[in-house]
Amino acid sequence: MKMETMCVHGGTLRCDRVGGINSPPATSHAAMTPEKRVRIGITEALRRLFVGIEDTGDLIDDLREAIGS
Repeated sequence: MKMETMCVHGGTLRCDRVGGINSPPATSHAAMTPEKRVRIGITEALRRLFVGIEDTGDLIDDLREAIGS
């Protein structure tokens, strides 16, 4: 995955081969108070990775390339 294939839309990072990465505190749990989110384990650093039916090896390779490791 090349970085230029990614775009941000509505707080969600979408990629060509990976379904996307988002921030639950800014999306699905935004209505909760910060204190309640922390209490249930939803920290500001939490990211949700959602994928489709891609090959596992391809996903791992794409993520490694995207984070530069």
